[in-house]
Amino acid sequence: MTKGFTMKLGRIENIAKRISGFSLWIWLIFIFLAGIKLFLVGGQHEYAIGFAGHDDRLFINLAVNLMHFEWLGDFNNLTLIKGPFYPIWIVFTHISHIPLLVSEHLLYAAACIILILGLKPIFKRNWPLLIIYAVVLFNPVSFANGPATRVIRDGLYQPLTLLFVSLSIGLVLRLRKKSRKLFLWSGSAGLILSALWLTREEGVWLLPFLAIVMIYSIFSIWREGIRSLKKKLLIIFMPLIILFFSINILSAINYYEYGIYNVVELKTPEFLSAYGAMTRVKGDQWIRDVPVSTQKRLEIYPFSPTFSKLKPFFEGDLGTRWTSASVANSEKKGVNEIKGGWFLWAFRDAVAQAGYYSDGNKVLNFYQKMADEINSACNQKKLDCYPKRASMTPPWNNNYNEPLKEDVLKSIAYVSKLQGFSATPAESTGDDDSLRLFSSITYERTSSEPNDSLRLGILNFIGKLYRLLLPTSLLLAVVTFLLNIFKKNVLRNVSWIICFSLAVAILSRIALLSIINTTSFYAIDILYFSPMYSLILLFILLNLLSITFWTESKIIGKNYDHES
Repeated sequence: MTKGFTMKLGRIENIAKRISGFSLWIWLIFIFLAGIKLFLVGGQHEYAIGFAGHDDRLFINLAVNLMHFEWLGDFNNLTLIKGPFYPIWIVFTHISHIPLLVSEHLLYAAACIILILGLKPIFKRNWPLLIIYAVVLFNPVSFANGPATRVIRDGLYQPLTLLFVSLSIGLVLRLRKKSRKLFLWSGSAGLILSALWLTREEGVWLLPFLAIVMIYSIFSIWREGIRSLKKKLLIIFMPLIILFFSINILSAINYYEYGIYNVVELKTPEFLSAYGAMTRVKGDQWIRDVPVSTQKRLEIYPFSPTFSKLKPFFEGDLGTRWTSASVANSEKKGVNEIKGGWFLWAFRDAVAQAGYYSDGNKVLNFYQKMADEINSACNQKKLDCYPKRASMTPPWNNNYNEPLKEDVLKSIAYVSKLQGFSATPAESTGDDDSLRLFSSITYERTSSEPNDSLRLGILNFIGKLYRLLLPTSLLLAVVTFLLNIFKKNVLRNVSWIICFSLAVAILSRIALLSIINTTSFYAIDILYFSPMYSLILLFILLNLLSITFWTESKIIGKNYDHES
């Protein structure tokens, strides 16, 4: 009996090594560490905001519509305001009877394993990979209050980001393999990139990372004279091809259902033209984080009969409510206006109350007509305006320069010190019926009772440990990265290119959120920074391990032929 068990164990060991290159014991360590994390996060409860109709409750409502085979439900000003993948994920977990937050942790653990599989070709030994796995797996932001405890898309966005980066790294490290072996890496990267793009609207921050990976891959294929050039190029571009088709399939569904050919209504040319037309009006007074002040609106009404139809709502109770909400939740007090993070919602609520959200064509025609009228008034010099634009980003004003510099430094300090972290979920809000709906859809408890102080205490201790080590280790990693620039043929060294692409992705998100913080609303927050912390940890580990353990391959592909 013992002999038979040993033989079976040996066969499993051989299969594990043949498929992944890791022994069975390494896999058991992966599973054991993931199990510990799942046990610890089991002490958390869902932080449900039952009244947040623009966030948490919206995702639940959209998921319920999907469950009833009604796509995203009746058309209104919230139907296409956000990407549909997170509600789709909620439906998937509900049907699978997997608690929502557990599903996100499972996906994150899977992303960590894919990361290790992707990185394996550049390490001669397994123990550095185990260090990377453990450190990234227990990334405190992956179980932080807010991004990981609310019914909000950021909890899913974290593992999707890590998955996409891991698959991209795995692809670029295997370009000398046969084309059919690369399709799994490339196709999976395309599917995950599509999921990312359909979850949040600012996926553009990862495009520089992808561009560096693709350019380096093309350069490597050309320089090495790799066979099957056309197939390899197709594989490299496959993530973008899959993304293109994913966007258009979802857009076609939305067109069939609502008459709007786009995934998110905010990206339609008509809406962007209308929003850009409003914000291009200068007005007499420039206010940093107020895109369209009361004074600007009063100037625009006489020259845009279409926009003037919103006046009773903007200058009435709706405007008052949104002004109060934005002032109460803004970092900067004293300006009694609808600020950047809230004006979008106030504008769309006003359009809805004016009766234009009965169907897609009607509302898009409203936005286009409004844009044409305001732009015409600007062109005729009836209004003092910036150049014509179709964007939700406010026109740049030189007065932004100094605040932006301050916000960039503030963002770097915030991230490097892991500010805003707590593993203890806040108490849920909303009436009993709303909280029961949350629990029934997500299979999560919305109350802290019973309060698991032991597990929460361990999670908070892990967070404190990371906070203690992060600033120094990040500084050392940056210094190491910069010193490696002076190595011979650094641009041919795949290890440095990976670190460079990670650095660009991190800086891209810091720049994006700093600009939003400067121009619109308070964005220096752990919720918005959450997807980049795993990339920061990976950047740190790869650079610190490179001091003594990094494989010094000058050209991609060499010394990797033994890998699967």
